Amino acid sequence: MYAVVAGGWTVGIYFLQYLWHNLRLIIEEYQRHVLSYVVFTGIISFIICYRLGPVTDQRSKNLIKWALQVLINVS
Repeated sequence: MYAVVAGGWTVGIYFLQYLWHNLRLIIEEYQRHVLSYVVFTGIISFIICYRLGPVTDQRSKNLIKWALQVLINVS
């Protein structure tokens, strides 16, 4: 059982490392496309948020707060 747990962690870390490497490669190789995607989705998100108004539900506010805290702590 311990071997499965240790192997599971090893495989999980390997896949995270592989994902991170591929993400860096995509950002380096396709900078223009990545930037265009980020700008386009940012504009669409702004339009949707502007149209629907600010978040009023407390659960949604908590989810946003937690997501931002995770992003800040990771970087």
